[in-house]
Amino acid sequence: MPKTELALKGDPTRNPVIGVWSTTSRQRVEVVLPDTAVRMRQAGLKERSVFTHARDVLATGYVWHAALVPGLTRGEVAMTIQVRTRPERRWAAGAEVRLGPDAFLLRPPVDERTAADRSWVWREATAEVPGWSERRVRLRQVALRRLGRRGAQLRDGLGVQADLLSIVAGDRGLPRLVGRHDEAGRTTLVTQLPAAPSWRDGFGPSGAALDRLTAAAALAAAVSLCTALAELHRHGAAHRALGPDAILLLDRYRTAVPRDLGLAGFRPEPGEGPGIYRAPEQHRPADAGRPPGPATDVYQLAALIYHTLTGRRPGPAPNPPVRAAVAGFPAGPDGVIAAALAAAPALRPEGMAPLADALRTARAVLGGNQVPGAPTAAGGSGCVGVFVPGRPTAAARKWAVRRGR
Repeated sequence: MPKTELALKGDPTRNPVIGVWSTTSRQRVEVVLPDTAVRMRQAGLKERSVFTHARDVLATGYVWHAALVPGLTRGEVAMTIQVRTRPERRWAAGAEVRLGPDAFLLRPPVDERTAADRSWVWREATAEVPGWSERRVRLRQVALRRLGRRGAQLRDGLGVQADLLSIVAGDRGLPRLVGRHDEAGRTTLVTQLPAAPSWRDGFGPSGAALDRLTAAAALAAAVSLCTALAELHRHGAAHRALGPDAILLLDRYRTAVPRDLGLAGFRPEPGEGPGIYRAPEQHRPADAGRPPGPATDVYQLAALIYHTLTGRRPGPAPNPPVRAAVAGFPAGPDGVIAAALAAAPALRPEGMAPLADALRTARAVLGGNQVPGAPTAAGGSGCVGVFVPGRPTAAARKWAVRRGR
């Protein structure tokens, strides 16, 4: 086996590799990790598979040494991984992260999670780029300290997202890819991030129901989010991690877009997704019934809208109707939101279009065209005011002050 087939970037001088060839069709491979003294034996592993795994490990900065070991039968190979220790700084607000020639200044909040066995670290944060016109980017990174199933899945998921972002190219409000960096076992995805408030900044949810005008503004923004999610579904992917912090508000709160692609491209795992907006199918293994997919986005967006409008935490149907908290909310869209919160994915509306149509209808009813104080048939006053697109809430105005706008 040529060393260039194993060495990092095809350069055998960068990684001393000993190639071992065996004429047997079956063998056992023993991998010893010195830092944990964990041994892994796999039967029936062929030679090519061994070198494929070796290449993956080399990409993380490890060096493989292969040798015959007393006690192993002919055709068996023992491989020891020697870890090259390399200082690795934790991500924290205010820290600088360098990816190739580029420098990024991290801003809060910074999310860093380490696997229970310390085999991988997941990081994501917002960062500023000095001198770059868009100013802000979203960084998502997985660092593999040791090759394992879950770490490899996270790395591959970021790779799928990079390919997907290259295809959608920022269409329909989806994020735009800035670059992908692979170095020393770390895969990092960089996407553009508009300097905009989040859904939580603009609309909540809070512990109370929204007034009619703010509810109409939230519904109008959610329609554009349906369009972005429908485009994602058209490419065979689903976000699966929608929540008030994962959505940005553009164009004076008129347009909602996803901050990133969420869990699109990642293998479904039980317990994935944001806590109170997690769909029922995200609680169970992917092979136990219908796996998470586009119907999951329908549920999560309906749950967020329900929580935002009513102030009550959503759950699988039945829930109290929206019109019980928001006066004048039409029954038709209320029924569509209730159906979107069905526990069974097959009972939810098919795709984002029915939900988007319901939100448009509800927005038109709540926004109204009556002049403030105009008399109604019952002799009372009309709606509380003319709908003003993009009217910011108190929380959104505070965000604008913080940004110096």
